[in-house]
Amino acid sequence: MRRIVIVCLLVLSGCQAVPGHLDTAHCIQAPCQPKVEQNDAVRQYYVRIAPAVDYTALKIRMERTDAEINPSGPWFWYVTATPETADDISHIPGVQYMMEVPVADIALK
Repeated sequence: MRRIVIVCLLVLSGCQAVPGHLDTAHCIQAPCQPKVEQNDAVRQYYVRIAPAVDYTALKIRMERTDAEINPSGPWFWYVTATPETADDISHIPGVQYMMEVPVADIALK
């Protein structure tokens, strides 16, 4: 039982047991970093859209910045982008304001 637990822990940490020698292992990669650390450059933002705007044109213009746009209503969208891209989007006419989504809110989705 102890050997099975050791092998499972080694596999989960990115190591591989040597065939025939369960007490010996070779690490084939470093342990995986949490997803937040691997992808910390991309963040999610709430975006408030002005009511009198051409939504199709605005969405196309935002998508040209390589941001992922997710309209969740006529005046409220989610945008996934880097901070630099978010800054560019915040200056597009028709965007009233942007706010970064707190990490705790992302985990609840």
